[in-house]
Amino acid sequence: CGALKTWPIVGGVRSATVELESEGRPISAIVELWQGPTNVQQVAQLFSQDGYDRPYSMEVDLMGSYYGSSTIAIRNVGPIEYPIIARVSY
Repeated sequence: CGALKTWPIVGGVRSATVELESEGRPISAIVELWQGPTNVQQVAQLFSQDGYDRPYSMEVDLMGSYYGSSTIAIRNVGPIEYPIIARVSY
């Protein structure tokens, strides 16, 4: 529970795709967009009863008012016996 994975994204990238799935277990996760050292721009809390039959995908807009690099952070807030597979592409 509470595992955190981050993906740094350099300036100039317009959007990123976040994908979450599992091997048939529930998904419970928080997705955040960090822009700057203490600025969380977007937050999404996600839940899916079955991450294999119902994986989750979202597009994150990175072209806000911030001009520097960003980071997408995904935290698994489900129990440890419910691992998730997370991918970020841009």
